[in-house]
Amino acid sequence: MSKLLSRHVTAMVGGSYPAGLTDCNLSLTLELASSQTKDDKSPVDEPIRVTWEVSISGVTGRENTGDMTIEDFKAAAKAGTKLAVEYIIGKLAKYGGEAMVSSYNESAPVGDKITYSVTLRGTSALTKGAVATEDTGESVTTNEEE
Repeated sequence: MSKLLSRHVTAMVGGSYPAGLTDCNLSLTLELASSQTKDDKSPVDEPIRVTWEVSISGVTGRENTGDMTIEDFKAAAKAGTKLAVEYIIGKLAKYGGEAMVSSYNESAPVGDKITYSVTLRGTSALTKGAVATEDTGESVTTNEEE
């Protein structure tokens, strides 16, 4: 197996690549509920759900036709639009679900290009989907829920 490099990791939002994508992250957070009975000597933590977020950042001026632009992200943030999000790790895995823009930030340094960062908070379960195999280019589909 070849080395997995950061250039093999990407994200898609609403079926399009984010414009000028420079960074993407997937975060999973386990939420616990604590309970205690008379018989317990200390509180017991039970997992109740896993929440997820995909954070992306990019630079304007590197847009391709069909890319999701900063204007698209701003509009989705203002409207509370649910977007299809995919986090792709080369040919190893593709995770997807529905999410809303929970934060949007843009920065315009003097004399430089505008950069942006977006956090998409999952509103549905995060599922593992189809990934292409290295040998044939065919898809391997799994329906595992993360």
